[in-house]
Amino acid sequence: AARPVDLPDINNAIGGDGSDIGAVEVGPLQPGPTFTVTNTAERDSGCTTDDCTLLEAMNAANAGADANTITFAPGLSGVIRNTLVPGGLNIIQPLTINGPGARTLTVSGNDATRIFNLAKGISATISGLTLTGGRASGSTFPANSGAAITNAGALTLTECTVAGNTASGHGGAIYNNGGNGVATLNVANSTLSGNVASGVGGAVFSSANAGQTTINLTNSTFSQNGAGEFGGAIYQDSNAAGNAALRVANCTFDRNTAAINAGVIYNDALNPSSTGTATVTLRNTILRAGASGANLINDSNGGGTITSEGANISSDSAGGDGGTGPGGFLNAAGDKRNTDPKLDTLKNNGGPTDTTALLTGSTAIDAGNDANAPAGDQRGYGRTGISDIGAFEFAGTLPVTLANISTRLRVESGDNVLIGGFIVTGTAPKRLLARAIGPSLPFADALANPKLEVFDSAGTLVGSNDNWQDSADQQAIFDTGIPPSNSLESAVIGSVAPGAYTAIVSGADGGTGPGLVEIYDLNRTVDSKLANISTRGLVQTGDNVMIGGFIVLGTRSQKLIVRALGPSLPVNGKLNDPLLEIYDGNGVRIAVNNNWRETQAADIAATGIPPDNDLESAIVGTVPPDAYTAIVRGVGDTTGVALIEVYALP
Repeated sequence: AARPVDLPDINNAIGGDGSDIGAVEVGPLQPGPTFTVTNTAERDSGCTTDDCTLLEAMNAANAGADANTITFAPGLSGVIRNTLVPGGLNIIQPLTINGPGARTLTVSGNDATRIFNLAKGISATISGLTLTGGRASGSTFPANSGAAITNAGALTLTECTVAGNTASGHGGAIYNNGGNGVATLNVANSTLSGNVASGVGGAVFSSANAGQTTINLTNSTFSQNGAGEFGGAIYQDSNAAGNAALRVANCTFDRNTAAINAGVIYNDALNPSSTGTATVTLRNTILRAGASGANLINDSNGGGTITSEGANISSDSAGGDGGTGPGGFLNAAGDKRNTDPKLDTLKNNGGPTDTTALLTGSTAIDAGNDANAPAGDQRGYGRTGISDIGAFEFAGTLPVTLANISTRLRVESGDNVLIGGFIVTGTAPKRLLARAIGPSLPFADALANPKLEVFDSAGTLVGSNDNWQDSADQQAIFDTGIPPSNSLESAVIGSVAPGAYTAIVSGADGGTGPGLVEIYDLNRTVDSKLANISTRGLVQTGDNVMIGGFIVLGTRSQKLIVRALGPSLPVNGKLNDPLLEIYDGNGVRIAVNNNWRETQAADIAATGIPPDNDLESAIVGTVPPDAYTAIVRGVGDTTGVALIEVYALP
């Protein structure tokens, strides 16, 4: 179906059976159930393969009755603003939005309108986005509440930042509305900060009304949210006959304020003659008071309770007196009252969202309850020894990441040199070592004198070397502990900004033979990571097939998609039917695919990056930390140019 408006950047003609009638040629509509956003523009004229905004993708997802997924094109970053839909973008069908990372892509209400509305009875998951600039204004409730999101269904936020949203009513960021149904809010590994409500619930306002509300908070940070009345971070009520439940585990509440009372949580069962209940449970959580308002207030009226499951720290008395023992709300094993948790300010400590780090000497260190603690903290860093209280692990081990990637292939001349690609995502420069290996490989015909060149996405040469010991960075290469073992091999070392890069290995003297390109991550503590690796070259037979190696490091498993492309490549002599195999570190084949639609078709399509040709291969799955090898060969020992890619998925 053609769209009624001109679209920029779509060439005429783009293919198919013929050009469209009129002056504008449009691409085919994306069929779903996965829709890929290709740009940050604002318009609503149909989600095509060439051009799709977030609004267009959401409208396409809402048009059907099935569950859908929205992904974002690789490399897409910046800010998506909503100025076209007053009141916010509606989610009326089950939806998953997989963002590229909260530090990479922002969705904004442009300080004028709400960002999202989730309809009653509908489930939605949003991950890897920053939601900011939402505004709910006016004097009429509920239109003036929930500046970032109103939720009447089942909403899950993972690895998101929700910050700088403002409501003239309640719920500076989120209004969780039970109505006469069920509203569930799950927040994990996320940060809510700087949200403001003139009424109650600086970050979250949850009201069961005549229904039921449930909030589950895990490994998340609430920092400097503010309410003009009660509940600087969270206000929960049961209303007349509803049931409201709030469960908090391994969270950090830092300097949230309420002008009247309850800087952190206000729990209200409202009418004492009603049948409504409002319950709060806390474990492994830090409560650091702000400028005003006690940390916890329970306005029970007979139906409200706040219960500790142990290992909590409050900077005030939390409704009791003294530091430990009976009294107040925090009186279980490991609870500490009137105790300064010694927190740093909210900032980038690594990981997908900002966190509030524990300072040296904090009483939260090694004081958590391991039986209830998740394996990693909010950043994804592993919890070591006895876990710490709160969302931040003081001595956490590095999170999962792709590292030390390599591809071996026979290097030819011309277009059949060895071409490796990699993408660095995040906000900080990453220090890498690229190596081109040949003479030290155990092959009689190995590439004798490899030359290495590294280009950025604009095609600018950012580094080159022929013979690493002749490099000006020879000492730095040696100091890595992994210099090439032969003086004729090449290496480039340096820090690169987030972006896409290409490493090309060729024969310095026009020579040919098996060669190896490698990329090593030299600093995995900064806020950036290798998110995608790829290699293109000529696949032959025997020992000269394409062999890619990658390592998953960390404490958790990583979801990946590995693709072997050939027929869709815009080159001559392409591999017409690639076969893909993956082996673990013990040499055991753990997966194989020939023609991606024959196995895992739905899972591969849901990633948003399925191969373009049915004869191409792909494997998607979650793998534990280990070294892996991916092999691409031609079905029936055919040969040709192929591309292997490994993507880390959310």
